[in-house]
Amino acid sequence: MTSRDKFVHALLFVLFGILVPWFKGLPFMDLQLLAVYSCLGFLFVSPRVVDDVFGAGKRVDLLSLAKSIAYGWIASMAMIALGLITVNIGLPRLVLPPAVVLLSLAILSLLLSIIVGSLSAVVAQQSTTPDKAKSILRISFLLLLCVMLASPRLLSDSLQDQFLSLTIADKFARFTLWTAPILAMSAAASVVWAVRRGKLVN
Repeated sequence: MTSRDKFVHALLFVLFGILVPWFKGLPFMDLQLLAVYSCLGFLFVSPRVVDDVFGAGKRVDLLSLAKSIAYGWIASMAMIALGLITVNIGLPRLVLPPAVVLLSLAILSLLLSIIVGSLSAVVAQQSTTPDKAKSILRISFLLLLCVMLASPRLLSDSLQDQFLSLTIADKFARFTLWTAPILAMSAAASVVWAVRRGKLVN
């Protein structure tokens, strides 16, 4: 990971771990916002994966891929934790989202990080330089982030009601229970795809 990547990661922690929660206050614990935060690990996973792939001659090393995914996932969870600590500064008592919500976010974030890490490896294999691969991934992630933030406003009233129902802790937990197996299979398939593409490239 380059010095520039380290600087960007530190900046992300200050911005999203301290400044945004400080100005948002208790609304920071809105489930939609926390869901976006659980995806911020993608910004940490992708650069490391790209550097690993180029460093290995465009092959995918499973151990390096696992380390990069773990790094990104832990970073997103740490950012949420830092945000919650920031929000609670000065409050008379500790206020946290329900434990089932935090657990569901952690599970979904991990599975999505595996998928994103594998897709990042494929993008790196297709790119001529690490910088080009990182640029493609950053733009893709920012577009995804915009869609996640704007999509509820673009839905019909009935679909908005269904979406808002997912922000209730128990319904979000059931949603996680249903989607986790699908994401787990997708994650496994994406890892296999990335590894096999690496063999074909070489």
